[in-house]
Amino acid sequence: MRRFASRNKYSSKKCIVTADGTLYEVEELKRYGITDVTGNKFDSKMEAKYYIHLLMLQQAGQIKEIGLQPAYQLEEGPRSIVYKADFLVTWSDGRQEVIDVKGVQTKDFRMKAKMFRNRNPHMPLVLVTLKGGQWHTKEVK
Repeated sequence: MRRFASRNKYSSKKCIVTADGTLYEVEELKRYGITDVTGNKFDSKMEAKYYIHLLMLQQAGQIKEIGLQPAYQLEEGPRSIVYKADFLVTWSDGRQEVIDVKGVQTKDFRMKAKMFRNRNPHMPLVLVTLKGGQWHTKEVK
């Protein structure tokens, strides 16, 4: 079984979302000695909550497919650069969007987003944040 640290480099709480859309914080599961929860793992609670939001949209028929952690090669060679987004969403009308859930745009994200846009000019890259209990989306140009 792969170890899954309970916090990431930004001190976000790592979470697991089960098939029925239930969110569990990894720290809570460890505290109570629960080891049998299976589901998709996320680096932050905000990312996990957005996944649950996407699942609800999928159940409502607005989303055809939700891809997790799609990876895009941005630069090849000895200093290879790969951008891993949070989601690749295929909407019911066939449109696709690469989605990244962020509380704050880091310097690393801004650099990789620019490189992604240069290599994939026709693929929308959407930044999602949670403010005041509402999801806010903004296409990264």
